[in-house]
Amino acid sequence: MKLYRQHEEIREFMKQVISHIQAKEVHHEVRMELESHLEDIITEKMERGVELTAAIQEAISQMGAPDIIGAQFHQVHRPRTDWKLLALIAAFMMFGLVAIFAAQASSGFSAIGIKQVVFVCVGGLLMLAISFGNYTKLAKYSWTLYFVTLFMLVFAIVAGTKINGSSGYLSFGRVGINFISLTPYLFLLSLAGTSSFSNLQRLAQFLACIGGRI
Repeated sequence: MKLYRQHEEIREFMKQVISHIQAKEVHHEVRMELESHLEDIITEKMERGVELTAAIQEAISQMGAPDIIGAQFHQVHRPRTDWKLLALIAAFMMFGLVAIFAAQASSGFSAIGIKQVVFVCVGGLLMLAISFGNYTKLAKYSWTLYFVTLFMLVFAIVAGTKINGSSGYLSFGRVGINFISLTPYLFLLSLAGTSSFSNLQRLAQFLACIGGRI
């Protein structure tokens, strides 16, 4: 297809199809798929004696209207929000807040209840931002997150401060974060991005290389 993809009509066809697909991360995949189909059709027609330019034009015509193809690909690859899951999470969050305030109703609302409201609001906004964003782009930083988390966990255990009788806190000015409690979530996030076979294969090759040098 390398000889064909630079053809002006093919480039214009690809441009029109891709322009209808909002998910930029699938543009390359779609382009490769279309080029493969076009190559098969062009090769078949040229084997029948059709001249190259005519074969390209017939192949593009056989593929169909680029705006319709682009719309179909967009329909398949468009981002989808699981509103049922978001509604369920919101219901659980509200249930937790109601339980906290119901327990404090007799003694008056304390700073703990207000703090929980702030945490829920911040967590909800963060959840929405992540769900609507393209978090798959962060997958390439998975191993970095894993090893940084591992280092910070060891540091928190060895040199962390103790607050209210609990150790493993990291202090940032007046703010103390229980990093040991936060570690499982960070490990889950990092492992979610390193679970593909290619990443595990590269890690195995890297460890084998180190073992060979030792």
